[in-house]
Amino acid sequence: MASLNARSSGFTLIELMIVLVIVAILAAAAVPIYQSFTSRAYGTEIRSALGALRRAQRAHKAEFGRYASDWSELTDGGYIANSDFADMKYVDRHALHINNPGDGGVIAYWQGQISGYNYGNMTILHNGTMQAGVSSFP
Repeated sequence: MASLNARSSGFTLIELMIVLVIVAILAAAAVPIYQSFTSRAYGTEIRSALGALRRAQRAHKAEFGRYASDWSELTDGGYIANSDFADMKYVDRHALHINNPGDGGVIAYWQGQISGYNYGNMTILHNGTMQAGVSSFP
């Protein structure tokens, strides 16, 4: 005959609640870390795209003595292709712009906003300096 005081196998409500609290604490700590990594990925991709445009602009200037004024000068000349940006996950090619600053200044910029992240309107100067958060463009 089985004893009335014998404990049945399984988890008690208290044990389940403790596990849920631990999981909630771990999730609360993981979300900001994930957002930080995602934000860095956005920034890295934007900087990579602007760096590619800078290299194309410098090659164009080396050949013609001036920076390109628009995409067609760079793509028709073979300095860069629209497909170079096709595999980018966060940056749309149409948000990237070319600029002919003359002797110096902004040679390319990204005009966009990534919702919830600290990226928007980044520029690259002829000397390779990148500036974030620029509100007006040439």
